[in-house]
Amino acid sequence: MSAYVIWIDSAEAKVFKLKAGAVETKHLHPHGHKHHIEPVGKKHTHHPEWESLFKDVETHIGDASEILILGPGEAKTAFKSHLEKHAHGLASKVVGLETTDHPTENQILAHARKFFKASDLFS
Repeated sequence: MSAYVIWIDSAEAKVFKLKAGAVETKHLHPHGHKHHIEPVGKKHTHHPEWESLFKDVETHIGDASEILILGPGEAKTAFKSHLEKHAHGLASKVVGLETTDHPTENQILAHARKFFKASDLFS
């Protein structure tokens, strides 16, 4: 079992598998991705093009013991909802859902170190 940090937006997901002393990173993108911008003030909660990305992330985190989801917009919340609907076991492993801008990989890992400071994942 491993802890995961997932940074996700509408264009990609960065998946960090955290094991004692090691980090594995995957970059995933939606199949047939089309980037679009919503008009100001309009909330659009379902983006069908995200489903391929969510399914890809889901397959990469199957051995999760804990999941921290980060991201700048609504994709992080939509991904958590996807897990609740399609992968109840993984949804129960989500320990955090936080808004972050577009950090570097080192900044994401620094955030994970603070979040998971009680564990020995980064020893």
